[in-house]
Amino acid sequence: MPDALTQLALVALGEVAPAEQIGELISMSEPNEEGVRTLRFASAVPGHPDWFWTVWTTQVDDDEPTVLECDLLPGEDALLAPAWIPWAERLAEFRATHDRSGKLVDEDDGEDLDDEGEEPEPGAADADAESEELRSSRGKSSARTQRRTRRRRRRRSS
Repeated sequence: MPDALTQLALVALGEVAPAEQIGELISMSEPNEEGVRTLRFASAVPGHPDWFWTVWTTQVDDDEPTVLECDLLPGEDALLAPAWIPWAERLAEFRATHDRSGKLVDEDDGEDLDDEGEEPEPGAADADAESEELRSSRGKSSARTQRRTRRRRRRRSS
């Protein structure tokens, strides 16, 4: 039978997750100088290997313990989302690798080809260059995108 603090943590976790997704108690820390303890439980959340349910509790003087917060946190080998990239940078990279109609630029030979292998309409390269210069002047292009654009321009001019 779990002790009172573990039971309190399980009740709190039961409010945020189904019981079948909450595993056994893995660790319980000693209280820090502010009286806060951390309890870690195994997680059975589908798609979240090496994640842990974590509950923080505290007990002030002789009062009953209380839950501060509970959360699902990643372990050392947990799969995490990649770092966030601002929309302006993602858009600039897309524009550097696609023509105005959204078709991928063939970087091997430096030519823009549509699905049938035909060259894009005249003036598209000039419009791409102008829009890239505008984005660069606003400071929204990454250095990598600017290098790609310069490479594309050199290929087109040769």
